Amino acid sequence: MTPNLDALELPYDPNRIVSDYARMSTLKQLKGGSLRRQLAAATAWVERYGGRLEDPIRDIGVSAYRGANSRRGALAGYIERVRSGQLPPCSVLFVENVDRLSREPPFLAYDLIRELLRLRIFVVLFDLGWVLSEDTLIRHPGRISDLINYMQRSHNDSATKSVRSLEASEERRRRAKGGAPYSRTGPAWLTWTETGWEKNTERSRVIERIFSLALAGMGSYRIALNLNQESVATFGGSAAWQSSYVSKILRNEAVVGTWQPMRLVDGKEVPAGDPIEGHFPNVIDKADFLKVQREILPKNAPGPKGKHFTNLFTGRCRCDLCGSSMTLISSQKKGKQKFGYLVCSKKARLKACDAPRNFRSDLIEDAVLRHVDVDLGRIVHDKANSMQVMHLIKAIGDVEYKIEQAEKAHQNFTAALGLANPDSFNSLMALINARSSEIVALRAEVSTLKDDLDRLNGTPPDLAADLQRLRDKLDKASGEERYRLRARLSQVLADAITEMVCDPVRHEVRVKTGNTHFIFSGAGDVAGVIMPHYDTAETDLRDWSEQTQVKVQRMGDSVRIDSIQGAVMYKLTWAPTWAT
Repeated sequence: MTPNLDALELPYDPNRIVSDYARMSTLKQLKGGSLRRQLAAATAWVERYGGRLEDPIRDIGVSAYRGANSRRGALAGYIERVRSGQLPPCSVLFVENVDRLSREPPFLAYDLIRELLRLRIFVVLFDLGWVLSEDTLIRHPGRISDLINYMQRSHNDSATKSVRSLEASEERRRRAKGGAPYSRTGPAWLTWTETGWEKNTERSRVIERIFSLALAGMGSYRIALNLNQESVATFGGSAAWQSSYVSKILRNEAVVGTWQPMRLVDGKEVPAGDPIEGHFPNVIDKADFLKVQREILPKNAPGPKGKHFTNLFTGRCRCDLCGSSMTLISSQKKGKQKFGYLVCSKKARLKACDAPRNFRSDLIEDAVLRHVDVDLGRIVHDKANSMQVMHLIKAIGDVEYKIEQAEKAHQNFTAALGLANPDSFNSLMALINARSSEIVALRAEVSTLKDDLDRLNGTPPDLAADLQRLRDKLDKASGEERYRLRARLSQVLADAITEMVCDPVRHEVRVKTGNTHFIFSGAGDVAGVIMPHYDTAETDLRDWSEQTQVKVQRMGDSVRIDSIQGAVMYKLTWAPTWAT
């Protein structure tokens, strides 16, 4: 039944616009009949006092505790319509009670009411039977104190619920650090059982497949395409895999077992404390996860999704003149064959580099693929140390992952410092200092591990064979298989090549693998190999050069040799036993 309203304050007018506004903080509240009841009440009010009822205005799942509805919700849209003149003065905003509009502190909640009234909107509070306007508040000043009391109770109620919710969440987060599950809702590839989280075998294999394809050089678009072509079932019931979902999986730390507790601040999720490692069973190694974050995803930017993986050196080849990356551009002169050229990106986009020459990509590609495996297989790679190399690579990945986690925590604590009250300032500073010390120690550990890796001077044992196998297959492949092979080749080269520089003045390309530099001419010929000098006496080196007819040029701590064969002979003759 409609309460007695201020009928005298609002005469009957069949033409006024009436907007029924409702807000609910959670979707669960929709299960009740309050929306239906409020719409029925608004309809009855219009029949009694006149007006045209607009489509309902709803803020569902939007909190009024911090004013999200009035700043960016449907209520904010309503206020903007009034300001812009889309709604005429003397329109009516119908609400069930004042806490539907705001649960902010009274001085903020009352400001919202005042703004609506200044815009000449009548606010109907159905539960109180009030029609609010500037005139009614002047005639009934007691309503101002009543409104403030109602607003204070609403705010206190929300504040109490917020504190209890935060305390409950914090307790669950504390227990989660001890190994207890935060909730029974987890990643799509895990299943909750009485004994804890267990991997869903089929879905875990899909996760492994996604990362395997990413590590082979494929972006999320191509991975989704592959999964759809292979008829791999999606996790949620969607008809097909989408690149956006694949991208989320590739970025989700839950694949390595890490869970980041979150909490809502102004309607947005923000980290709440440190990530918890080992909260979930890991499906992917941390080293592989970090490699995808650092090497694959940065290149997986929006852009054309062509049929061919064209540039094998994307992201790892730079111009010696200005330091910019080299990009692949196709060019075809009239009546001649079309070729791809490696061109300085600054020259191509901005005309800001004076590079005099470009490089035919097919010639450089062929030269690198023909010769880089010789370096890996016969000059750099030390099979006796291969297992130790693999262990070091994994250890470096694990420590670098810890550094990323510590840096994130440091950033979160630093951000919180600006909002901290005096009581928590010292504890936050202690946490910041602790994270800083942890980061320094972890970086020192990584530096030591990388020094050990450099001393071994090795690469993963299957790179040379992998390159040769991929090259052989590439000659016979076409279509999707050719794209996949070239993507894999690109990633293998990324593992093998530590530096690649195009010198447009000398028209040379310098490729570094391990401690060896290859120098190729723009035509793809080997112009020389630069290697470490092994403390050989000058007279012995000169005699050896004359006997073998290998040209050797001393360059400080290095030597430049004119051919691949000569470089192999030099290494086998003069390198210490640990370096062969």
